[in-house]
Amino acid sequence: MKALLIKDIKTIQVFFYFIAIFGFFTTMTESVPYLSFVYVFMIPMTIMNQDELTHFSRLASMLPISVAESVLEKYVITLIGLGVAIVFSLLGIVVGNVWLGSASSIGTVILPVAVVLLYCAITLPLDFLVSSQIGRTIMMIVSMVLVGVVAGIFAAGFADQVGQMMTGGISLEISIGLIAVCAVLFALSIPLSIAIYKRKDR
Repeated sequence: MKALLIKDIKTIQVFFYFIAIFGFFTTMTESVPYLSFVYVFMIPMTIMNQDELTHFSRLASMLPISVAESVLEKYVITLIGLGVAIVFSLLGIVVGNVWLGSASSIGTVILPVAVVLLYCAITLPLDFLVSSQIGRTIMMIVSMVLVGVVAGIFAAGFADQVGQMMTGGISLEISIGLIAVCAVLFALSIPLSIAIYKRKDR
């Protein structure tokens, strides 16, 4: 898996630069770092598209790389990207609050983290199921539209609560519970993705 991680990190290293930059500067200026986290859930799909274009999946089937390792590596690199987003977002909060007199809260990172975990839990199995770059792109657009529609409906009925969540104004217990639920769903999607990929003609 180490070799796969090195390959993929080199392939999408520019994503990590964007994640770090947007995460740092948006929280430093008291904004919610959603753009930084958007790049995080684009990581696995981008890697899969690149592997398909270069026919790496066929090559990998001839290498001592198991299906489980191939799948798990996509989850690991997603978590690495998420870690970069969290670290630089928190760093931006510290710099903004100490040097610029901002009033950013660590809680502003909670909802984006939960969204990434939940979104990837849903879409990663679909990424392994759908073939072709166009198919995955369409799938991503449709899923983002659905997420936007659901978020809009939710916000229409719970505008105050959503506003508090976006600005970090939720309790520690709710924050921990939200992250825990999304993390469990993220973990549960791993065996599903492995099962799908085993049956896929690569």
